[in-house]
Amino acid sequence: REQPIYYKESVNGYLYSLAVELLRLDEEREKARRSNKVNTYIKEAIQYVNDHYEEEIKIADMAKESGLSESHFRRLFEETMSMKPVEYVNLVRIDKACNLIQKQDLSMEDVCYRVGYQTPSTFNRNFKRLTGMTPYQWKGQEQKHDGILSNFNITAQPGWEGKE
Repeated sequence: REQPIYYKESVNGYLYSLAVELLRLDEEREKARRSNKVNTYIKEAIQYVNDHYEEEIKIADMAKESGLSESHFRRLFEETMSMKPVEYVNLVRIDKACNLIQKQDLSMEDVCYRVGYQTPSTFNRNFKRLTGMTPYQWKGQEQKHDGILSNFNITAQPGWEGKE
């Protein structure tokens, strides 16, 4: 009955702090729930690329596989993966090409077509852009690599790049 001065204000302040903290925790929980849902969409697209990299892949196909509109898919993919969908497709293809070059004695043209490129010039250009060397230089290296995906900062869940 004998409360110190500003007792009611202190109690109100503590209650206000508690309410704010509960709202903050609820917002974090909701953000995590949304993030898991986004990752599920992107994971389906990543799996599609890993399964069909040797075919012609359109962004619309990836979006359809994810169940999203193309524009929404592009935005979510870039936010989640820190790269555009077409960049990821090229990255997977060049990684697969590196493995083929290293493990099989194929012509570069054969490698090009096996990993989904329509023309050798596009293959060579993307290969050089991503690895810093031509496919022939890659093949001639004494030191071999496990591919190129490990060189990139992909912000997706581990295993999405097809090395599960």
